[in-house]
Amino acid sequence: MNEFINVSIMMCENADLNTRTIKNFFDGIKFDNGSQKTFYVVTLLNGSMENERKFDLHYYIQNKKTGKYMKFELLGIEPIEEKKDGLIHTFSTMYFTEVKAISFPEPGDYQIKVFYKDENSAEQIDDEDLTMPSEGLKAVFNFEVTD
Repeated sequence: MNEFINVSIMMCENADLNTRTIKNFFDGIKFDNGSQKTFYVVTLLNGSMENERKFDLHYYIQNKKTGKYMKFELLGIEPIEEKKDGLIHTFSTMYFTEVKAISFPEPGDYQIKVFYKDENSAEQIDDEDLTMPSEGLKAVFNFEVTD
């Protein structure tokens, strides 16, 4: 069996970690001349690994027109073993990330990009490095900031 990791992301207005409730999915934000917005990014994650290992997901928001981006999250994940079939470890889980008080400089089309890295990745990322990686892209979510 080949190893795989699937990552899906969505934006929502609110999420409750205790009840695992997600409220008001959206793909657009109203621009208020630099005012700060708070929202959640929901990450659905599943996969299969021959050798269970820790990995990181690095999150970036990018303006599609200008190419400018900012890093806003790093999740260190240790897969929870759900099924063991020989040396195959499968997992499925959900994470909530609160994006607090983010400012968008202008209306336009934006993307949230998620990059996967583990100790076997060719390109390594320092946790403090704000540079967007060139490989390991696992998910993209497009959204619009409107007037």
